[in-house]
Amino acid sequence: VGNGVLNGRIVFDAEDIAKVKAEDPEAALILVRPDTVPDDIDLIVQCEGLLTSRGGATSHAAVTATRMNKIGVVNCRNMTVFEKVNACRIGETNLPLGAKIAIDGHNGSIYLGWYLIETMFVS
Repeated sequence: VGNGVLNGRIVFDAEDIAKVKAEDPEAALILVRPDTVPDDIDLIVQCEGLLTSRGGATSHAAVTATRMNKIGVVNCRNMTVFEKVNACRIGETNLPLGAKIAIDGHNGSIYLGWYLIETMFVS
């Protein structure tokens, strides 16, 4: 779901958002969900990015991210979300609350850690 690239920290619910913001007020937040529903709007508003394991181009997550100008990746089929313990796994990599990842909404890529965004200046 277009809109760019985002370096952020993973959150799963409202308590997570409060906890990560208390630890790191400047952190960009990436909401991780199996999919989204209209009741998730308050959570989405508080985050800069969205990552879901289900959904397509016309899914609630994709449409909401686009309309709210959020960076999003939907339908990450290799991701399992463990909502009861606020963690997820992408492939063989376990990601807990607060993990640092980068999402690229242009091509659907997900990176462990920060994605280096370089700017070239031509004089």
